[in-house]
Amino acid sequence: MRKWLPRLILLVLIAMSPIAFFTPLQAEELDRGIRITAKSGESFFLYKDYYALVIGVSEYDEWPDLPNAANDAREVASALESLEFNVRLLLDSTSRQLTDALKQITFHVGQEQNLALLLYFAGHGDTLELADGTELGYLIPKDCPLKQADPIGFDDKAISMKELESLALKVKSMHVLMMFDSCFSGSLFNLVRAAPVDINEKSASPVRQFITAGGAGEQVPDRSVFKMVFLDGIKGYADLNGDGYITGSELGMHLQDKVVNYTRGGQHPQYGKINNPKLDKGDFIFRLAGPRAMEEPAKAIISVESNMDRAMVFVDGMEVGLTPLADVMLSPGDHHIEVAKEGYEPYRRSIRIEIGGSLSLYVDLIAAAPRTAQLSSDMESYAEKDRAFSNAVGMKFVLMPVGTFTMGSRPYEQERDSDERPHLVTLSKAFYMQTTEVTQDQWKKVMGKNPSHFQNRGDNCPLEMVSWNDAQRFIGKLNHIEDTDKYRLPTEAEWEYACRAGTTTAFYTGDCISVKQANYNGQQPYKNCPKGNYRKSPAVIGAFPPNKWGLYLMHGNVWEWCQDWYGDYPSQPVTDPEGPCSGDARILRGGSWFSPARDLRSACRGRYDPGLRDDDIGFRLVKDP
Repeated sequence: MRKWLPRLILLVLIAMSPIAFFTPLQAEELDRGIRITAKSGESFFLYKDYYALVIGVSEYDEWPDLPNAANDAREVASALESLEFNVRLLLDSTSRQLTDALKQITFHVGQEQNLALLLYFAGHGDTLELADGTELGYLIPKDCPLKQADPIGFDDKAISMKELESLALKVKSMHVLMMFDSCFSGSLFNLVRAAPVDINEKSASPVRQFITAGGAGEQVPDRSVFKMVFLDGIKGYADLNGDGYITGSELGMHLQDKVVNYTRGGQHPQYGKINNPKLDKGDFIFRLAGPRAMEEPAKAIISVESNMDRAMVFVDGMEVGLTPLADVMLSPGDHHIEVAKEGYEPYRRSIRIEIGGSLSLYVDLIAAAPRTAQLSSDMESYAEKDRAFSNAVGMKFVLMPVGTFTMGSRPYEQERDSDERPHLVTLSKAFYMQTTEVTQDQWKKVMGKNPSHFQNRGDNCPLEMVSWNDAQRFIGKLNHIEDTDKYRLPTEAEWEYACRAGTTTAFYTGDCISVKQANYNGQQPYKNCPKGNYRKSPAVIGAFPPNKWGLYLMHGNVWEWCQDWYGDYPSQPVTDPEGPCSGDARILRGGSWFSPARDLRSACRGRYDPGLRDDDIGFRLVKDP
């Protein structure tokens, strides 16, 4: 049995000023924006658009897993999409990924005044007693150590409520609403209670609102009643005055009433506004979908049992839980079911389920026969005498053969992410891949000045502290030096193909990796693999063995920029994919010296703003024949 531990859901809704009362808008912005009409008949501009970042952490390195946290995040993301939010879903995020995401929201989207932004976190929470006897709550990301075992590591990785309060105050948007579904105790903020009032021009004033799922010391189970009531609320049940909109105050009152009732007094949600005369006048305004918003949605139910406990269950390619799995809500219609566990043949079945219907499946998984990796490739071209060369600045390249491979992670791969949908990729053109990451010496020969943070590690260490844009400038100068246009960054598909070198396992070293094979944070090993030392800096390029195709450090050392914008994978086989035509983040691959082992997996996808730099980000090049 798993102990009940603090479980936390953070929801931040960042709304923008009703500009009709503050800043003039262009006519085209008013046309495409969102307007509301108060009971008085007064109409005013609300937001230009809605955005949401939804984060769920189910699989933890040291804390007990929370199977329903990721499911809660998916449910919230789906509900928000139905309300025309632009939603980004992030699952099982590390401390660095969570911090980066929060800062991106605060200092990028959150600086735009005419948007509504929602941030949702589902996962563990904990409490730390401070010197003055007060208690401070924390969010717990995937790689956070246990507080008792490693208090310094806990303080380094966990995200405190004070940090979140600080970020909320740095946002330039007018309205901020934070919701915490948690059982951590302590005084989060000094709140003042405000009764719901009709929408009027005062609603446009700045506000910071907060709602918690319970009082101090109250436990919140993994199956969240608070989340269920919240989802019902935004369908229309929290519209207490029937005006077609939900304010933050209405939502707080609705949650307080219903959660206490449904938990039989086990949880007592608290709500209010920050006690600040400049930030307590307004009220967040949530637009309903329309007149049908309060109708009960059509539902169907599926349950799955298996001869193997903790087998992963996928519905239409999305992981929904582990066996035994009971009472999962589905939309009526056709669905594809897959049940998978490492070491067993996956079970697949297409089903049709009617409105109000239910289906129970029992799946008998069969042990898989030993397999050898297969790769379709033109090995004759790979064996040609010109399969390797060095250029004028000492960069070595080796020819990658044409071939077909499965890109993405297997459904049963440990610690996989939801954006790693497996699909067949054919690369129809051979290409040369640089055998190492670009070194500090190679950069200086082309660009002159060395921007690396770890210059003391020597010229033969990888270059870091370079953005995607910096890499493009390097490529332009190198092409000019060699009078060619053949050098470029690899596509994401080329990078994974070259990294795998014919393997189908989590790493090109197999389903385990050690600090003797790659440079990463050995204190955060892959599932069931041994711990090792943490070097805390990049290693020289020849410090670890290459993969079967002669490429060094494809796992760890520094993240490597790829050419592609980040986006969803296709569901059908593709040839020579180049990713989306546009986006807001470029792909990073391979993990780094700072990363936990899971980020080194061949299928793991990183992403970052193309203009940003970090001391664990570099790149390697390809050259077209």
